[in-house]
Amino acid sequence: MTNAPAPGLAWVHRYVPAPDLGAGATAPVPPGTVTLLLLHGTGGDENSLVGLGRLVAPGANLLAVRGRSLDEGTPRFFRRFGPTSYDQENIVAEAVALGEFTRRAAATYGFSPRGLAALGYSNGANIALATLAYDPDAFAAAVLLRAVMPLEQPPAARFGGKPVLLLTGARDPYAPHARDVGPYLRKGGAALEELTVAAGHELVEEDVRRVTDWLTSFGRAVAVG
Repeated sequence: MTNAPAPGLAWVHRYVPAPDLGAGATAPVPPGTVTLLLLHGTGGDENSLVGLGRLVAPGANLLAVRGRSLDEGTPRFFRRFGPTSYDQENIVAEAVALGEFTRRAAATYGFSPRGLAALGYSNGANIALATLAYDPDAFAAAVLLRAVMPLEQPPAARFGGKPVLLLTGARDPYAPHARDVGPYLRKGGAALEELTVAAGHELVEEDVRRVTDWLTSFGRAVAVG
């Protein structure tokens, strides 16, 4: 694993291969079939979601990335002017760069892009959504936890049935800014599962359960091919 940019990978990140379950072990999804691209929230880093990733997908490879923007000294994936006012030029540039990173990472670490699913929380979910908008082939699926629409003028997108799970907190103060996310994904042709959980902006046990079930189904579909 690494916590620094590997050659050609200009993002600080951590790669954790799928665990070896040992001879005779069985799993719902073969180890290494799925790779989770873990994208932290504001103030997190490449270590923040590794525990969650292993919990929701025990047999997955984990690729955890640190955002390259700083907000009062803490990492983010793009600059902001206020709580819901974002630097649009910076979002697009970082979204495109993240898409390129995923391709280089697949070649570097040897995982299949067919099994790459982004799992983003808050700011990480927003950069995942922006990356889907500008580079729909950057990953094969996405889990968006507490996302809002970060793009003021999102491009017309063609998601081609790409599976996406969108989980919004019923008491999340940012929820009003999330109302355009589902319609945008559906209009673009994503295979969207959209759920509201009994939570605020924080993650709760229901998130873990929903994401685990969804990723298991995604992994089985990838394994079947």
